[in-house]
Amino acid sequence: MIKMENVSMKFGGLYALSDVSFEVNEGELFSIIGPNGSGKSTLFNVVTGVYSPSHGNIYLQNHKITGMPPNRLNHVGMARTFQNPRIFKDITVLENVMIPLLARSNVSLFSEIINIKRQKREYDALKPIAINALEVSGLSDKINQDASKLSYGDQKRLEIARCFAVSPKIILLDEPVAGLNSEERESINHLAKSLNEKGITILLIEHDMKMVMGISNRIMVLNYGKKVALGNPKEISNDPEVIKAYLGVEESDDGTA
Repeated sequence: MIKMENVSMKFGGLYALSDVSFEVNEGELFSIIGPNGSGKSTLFNVVTGVYSPSHGNIYLQNHKITGMPPNRLNHVGMARTFQNPRIFKDITVLENVMIPLLARSNVSLFSEIINIKRQKREYDALKPIAINALEVSGLSDKINQDASKLSYGDQKRLEIARCFAVSPKIILLDEPVAGLNSEERESINHLAKSLNEKGITILLIEHDMKMVMGISNRIMVLNYGKKVALGNPKEISNDPEVIKAYLGVEESDDGTA
Protein backbone atom coordinates (compact mmCIF):
# COMPACT_ATOMS: atom_id res chain seq x y z
CA MET A 1 0.00 0.00 0.00
CA ILE A 2 2.52 2.60 1.21
CA LYS A 3 6.22 2.04 0.61
CA MET A 4 9.04 4.28 1.75
CA GLU A 5 12.47 3.61 0.25
CA ASN A 6 15.64 5.02 1.83
CA VAL A 7 14.02 8.31 2.75
CA SER A 8 16.03 11.05 4.46
CA MET A 9 14.86 14.49 5.50
CA LYS A 10 17.45 17.14 6.25
CA PHE A 11 16.81 20.51 7.88
CA GLY A 12 19.90 22.67 7.67
CA GLY A 13 22.73 20.41 8.79
CA LEU A 14 20.55 18.02 10.77
CA TYR A 15 18.77 14.86 9.64
CA ALA A 16 15.26 14.46 11.06
CA LEU A 17 15.00 11.19 9.08
CA SER A 18 17.95 9.11 7.97
CA ASP A 19 17.62 6.39 5.34
CA VAL A 20 14.23 5.09 6.52
CA SER A 21 12.55 2.25 4.62
CA PHE A 22 9.34 0.38 5.40
CA GLU A 23 6.18 -0.87 3.73
CA VAL A 24 2.58 -0.89 4.96
CA ASN A 25 0.57 -3.77 3.54
CA GLU A 26 -2.96 -3.34 2.24
CA GLY A 27 -5.53 -3.78 5.02
CA GLU A 28 -2.90 -3.49 7.74
CA LEU A 29 -2.93 -1.38 10.87
CA PHE A 30 0.68 -0.26 11.05
CA SER A 31 1.96 1.89 13.91
CA ILE A 32 5.01 4.10 14.28
CA ILE A 33 6.35 4.78 17.75
CA GLY A 34 9.42 6.44 19.21
CA PRO A 35 10.52 8.92 21.87
CA ASN A 36 9.84 12.63 21.45
CA GLY A 37 12.04 14.01 18.70
CA SER A 38 12.52 10.63 17.04
CA GLY A 39 11.18 11.82 13.66
CA LYS A 40 7.62 10.51 13.73
CA SER A 41 5.93 13.78 12.80
CA THR A 42 8.52 14.50 10.13
CA LEU A 43 7.84 11.08 8.63
CA PHE A 44 4.10 11.77 8.52
CA ASN A 45 4.70 15.14 6.90
CA VAL A 46 6.95 13.58 4.27
CA VAL A 47 4.44 10.84 3.48
CA THR A 48 1.55 13.33 3.23
CA GLY A 49 3.38 15.83 1.03
CA VAL A 50 3.95 18.60 3.56
CA TYR A 51 7.68 18.10 3.03
CA SER A 52 9.50 16.78 -0.01
CA PRO A 53 12.24 14.40 1.19
CA SER A 54 15.89 15.28 0.75
CA HIS A 55 16.51 11.77 -0.53
CA GLY A 56 14.55 8.62 -1.32
CA ASN A 57 11.10 7.83 -2.68
CA ILE A 58 7.57 7.12 -1.48
CA TYR A 59 4.97 4.98 -3.28
CA LEU A 60 1.23 4.51 -2.91
CA GLN A 61 0.08 1.25 -4.49
CA ASN A 62 3.27 1.17 -6.58
CA HIS A 63 2.70 4.72 -7.90
CA LYS A 64 5.44 7.19 -7.02
CA ILE A 65 4.06 10.02 -4.88
CA THR A 66 7.31 11.59 -3.69
CA GLY A 67 6.80 15.32 -3.24
CA MET A 68 3.18 15.21 -4.38
CA PRO A 69 1.22 18.03 -2.64
CA PRO A 70 -1.40 17.14 -0.01
CA ASN A 71 -4.42 18.11 -2.16
CA ARG A 72 -3.34 15.73 -4.91
CA LEU A 73 -2.60 12.96 -2.43
CA ASN A 74 -6.15 13.32 -1.12
CA HIS A 75 -7.48 12.72 -4.61
CA VAL A 76 -5.44 9.54 -5.06
CA GLY A 77 -6.72 7.97 -1.84
CA MET A 78 -4.77 9.31 1.13
CA ALA A 79 -6.41 11.01 4.11
CA ARG A 80 -4.95 12.16 7.41
CA THR A 81 -5.77 13.64 10.79
CA PHE A 82 -3.61 16.02 12.83
CA GLN A 83 -2.40 16.04 16.43
CA ASN A 84 -4.60 19.08 17.01
CA PRO A 85 -7.88 18.72 15.08
CA ARG A 86 -8.25 21.08 12.14
CA ILE A 87 -11.98 21.54 11.88
CA PHE A 88 -14.16 24.47 10.80
CA LYS A 89 -15.71 25.62 14.05
CA ASP A 90 -18.06 28.21 12.55
CA ILE A 91 -20.17 25.65 10.63
CA THR A 92 -22.05 22.50 11.57
CA VAL A 93 -20.67 19.01 12.09
CA LEU A 94 -22.39 17.83 8.91
CA GLU A 95 -21.02 20.72 6.87
CA ASN A 96 -17.51 19.87 8.09
CA VAL A 97 -17.82 16.41 6.55
CA MET A 98 -19.44 17.77 3.39
CA ILE A 99 -16.42 19.97 2.63
CA PRO A 100 -14.01 17.21 1.53
CA LEU A 101 -16.81 15.54 -0.42
CA LEU A 102 -17.65 18.77 -2.22
CA ALA A 103 -13.97 19.35 -2.94
CA ARG A 104 -14.06 16.20 -5.09
CA SER A 105 -17.12 17.36 -7.03
CA ASN A 106 -18.20 20.38 -9.05
CA VAL A 107 -20.66 21.44 -6.37
CA SER A 108 -20.25 24.73 -4.52
CA LEU A 109 -20.70 24.68 -0.76
CA PHE A 110 -23.29 27.42 -1.26
CA SER A 111 -25.26 25.65 -4.01
CA GLU A 112 -28.10 24.91 -1.62
CA ILE A 113 -28.39 28.55 -0.69
CA ILE A 114 -28.62 29.83 -4.25
CA ASN A 115 -30.82 26.83 -5.18
CA ILE A 116 -29.35 25.87 -8.54
CA LYS A 117 -31.37 22.73 -9.18
CA ARG A 118 -28.75 20.53 -10.83
CA GLN A 119 -26.09 21.37 -8.28
CA LYS A 120 -28.54 21.02 -5.43
CA ARG A 121 -29.35 17.48 -6.56
CA GLU A 122 -25.65 16.63 -6.54
CA TYR A 123 -25.22 18.30 -3.16
CA ASP A 124 -28.12 16.34 -1.70
CA ALA A 125 -26.73 13.12 -3.16
CA LEU A 126 -23.55 13.57 -1.12
CA LYS A 127 -25.36 14.09 2.19
CA PRO A 128 -26.02 10.38 2.88
CA ILE A 129 -22.30 9.70 2.51
CA ALA A 130 -21.47 12.39 5.07
CA ILE A 131 -24.21 11.20 7.41
CA ASN A 132 -22.98 7.62 7.20
CA ALA A 133 -19.43 8.74 8.03
CA LEU A 134 -20.76 10.54 11.11
CA GLU A 135 -22.76 7.49 12.15
CA VAL A 136 -19.69 5.27 11.82
CA SER A 137 -17.70 7.78 13.89
CA GLY A 138 -20.31 8.00 16.64
CA LEU A 139 -21.45 11.55 15.91
CA SER A 140 -24.90 10.90 14.44
CA ASP A 141 -26.58 12.75 17.32
CA LYS A 142 -24.51 15.89 16.66
CA ILE A 143 -25.02 16.29 12.90
CA ASN A 144 -26.62 19.73 13.06
CA GLN A 145 -24.61 20.99 16.02
CA ASP A 146 -22.06 23.76 15.58
CA ALA A 147 -18.60 22.18 15.49
CA SER A 148 -17.42 24.80 18.00
CA LYS A 149 -19.53 23.08 20.67
CA LEU A 150 -17.88 19.67 20.30
CA SER A 151 -15.70 18.26 23.03
CA TYR A 152 -12.03 17.74 22.17
CA GLY A 153 -12.62 14.01 21.80
CA ASP A 154 -15.54 14.58 19.43
CA GLN A 155 -13.43 17.02 17.40
CA LYS A 156 -10.99 14.16 16.84
CA ARG A 157 -13.88 11.91 15.85
CA LEU A 158 -15.02 14.55 13.38
CA GLU A 159 -11.61 14.63 11.74
CA ILE A 160 -11.71 10.87 11.38
CA ALA A 161 -15.24 11.07 9.95
CA ARG A 162 -14.03 13.50 7.28
CA CYS A 163 -11.30 11.06 6.34
CA PHE A 164 -13.66 8.10 6.16
CA ALA A 165 -16.24 9.99 4.10
CA VAL A 166 -13.97 10.24 1.04
CA SER A 167 -13.46 6.44 0.86
CA PRO A 168 -9.66 6.58 1.24
CA LYS A 169 -7.28 3.75 0.52
CA ILE A 170 -5.28 4.67 3.61
CA ILE A 171 -5.87 6.89 6.65
CA LEU A 172 -2.96 8.33 8.60
CA LEU A 173 -3.86 8.97 12.23
CA ASP A 174 -1.55 11.42 14.00
CA GLU A 175 -1.73 10.82 17.76
CA PRO A 176 -5.53 10.37 17.78
CA VAL A 177 -5.84 9.83 21.55
CA ALA A 178 -3.43 12.55 22.71
CA GLY A 179 -5.08 14.82 25.26
CA LEU A 180 -8.09 12.56 25.81
CA ASN A 181 -9.42 10.97 28.98
CA SER A 182 -9.54 7.19 29.38
CA GLU A 183 -13.13 6.85 28.13
CA GLU A 184 -12.41 8.96 25.03
CA ARG A 185 -9.21 7.01 24.39
CA GLU A 186 -11.06 3.72 24.43
CA SER A 187 -13.69 5.13 22.09
CA ILE A 188 -11.12 6.29 19.52
CA ASN A 189 -9.28 2.99 19.92
CA HIS A 190 -12.49 1.15 19.02
CA LEU A 191 -13.14 3.47 16.07
CA ALA A 192 -9.66 2.89 14.62
CA LYS A 193 -10.12 -0.87 14.90
CA SER A 194 -13.58 -0.62 13.34
CA LEU A 195 -12.30 1.33 10.32
CA ASN A 196 -9.49 -1.16 9.84
CA GLU A 197 -11.99 -4.02 9.99
CA LYS A 198 -13.90 -2.30 7.19
CA GLY A 199 -10.83 -2.79 5.01
CA ILE A 200 -9.17 0.61 5.40
CA THR A 201 -5.41 0.54 5.75
CA ILE A 202 -4.28 2.62 8.72
CA LEU A 203 -0.90 4.18 9.48
CA LEU A 204 -0.82 5.33 13.09
CA ILE A 205 1.49 7.51 15.18
CA GLU A 206 0.74 7.26 18.87
CA HIS A 207 2.39 7.54 22.30
CA ASP A 208 -0.28 5.45 24.03
CA MET A 209 1.53 2.11 24.15
CA LYS A 210 -1.51 0.23 25.41
CA MET A 211 -3.43 1.30 22.31
CA VAL A 212 -0.53 0.60 19.95
CA MET A 213 0.16 -2.87 21.35
CA GLY A 214 -3.53 -3.74 21.40
CA ILE A 215 -4.53 -2.88 17.83
CA SER A 216 -1.42 -2.97 15.63
CA ASN A 217 -0.51 -5.71 13.18
CA ARG A 218 3.05 -4.42 13.01
CA ILE A 219 5.01 -1.63 14.64
CA MET A 220 8.05 0.36 13.51
CA VAL A 221 10.23 2.13 16.06
CA LEU A 222 12.12 5.32 15.25
CA ASN A 223 14.89 6.87 17.30
CA TYR A 224 16.95 9.90 16.28
CA GLY A 225 15.41 9.69 12.80
CA LYS A 226 16.45 6.09 12.20
CA LYS A 227 14.48 2.86 12.12
CA VAL A 228 15.65 0.75 15.06
CA ALA A 229 13.04 -2.04 15.04
CA LEU A 230 10.13 -3.46 13.05
CA GLY A 231 7.88 -6.33 14.04
CA ASN A 232 4.66 -7.46 15.65
CA PRO A 233 3.69 -6.14 19.12
CA LYS A 234 5.26 -9.06 20.99
CA GLU A 235 8.53 -8.75 19.08
CA ILE A 236 8.65 -5.00 19.64
CA SER A 237 7.90 -5.17 23.36
CA ASN A 238 10.82 -7.59 23.85
CA ASP A 239 13.31 -5.88 21.52
CA PRO A 240 16.40 -4.65 23.41
CA GLU A 241 16.86 -1.71 21.03
CA VAL A 242 13.32 -0.56 21.77
CA ILE A 243 13.83 -0.89 25.51
CA LYS A 244 17.06 1.08 25.16
CA ALA A 245 15.37 3.83 23.13
CA TYR A 246 12.57 4.29 25.65
CA LEU A 247 14.25 3.52 28.95
CA GLY A 248 17.96 4.17 28.33
CA VAL A 249 20.71 1.77 29.37
CA GLU A 250 21.58 1.26 33.01
CA GLU A 251 25.23 1.68 33.87
CA SER A 252 27.10 -0.98 35.80
CA ASP A 253 29.13 -0.21 38.91
CA ASP A 254 32.26 0.37 36.86
CA GLY A 255 30.48 2.97 34.72
CA THR A 256 30.15 0.84 31.59
CA ALA A 257 26.79 0.45 29.85
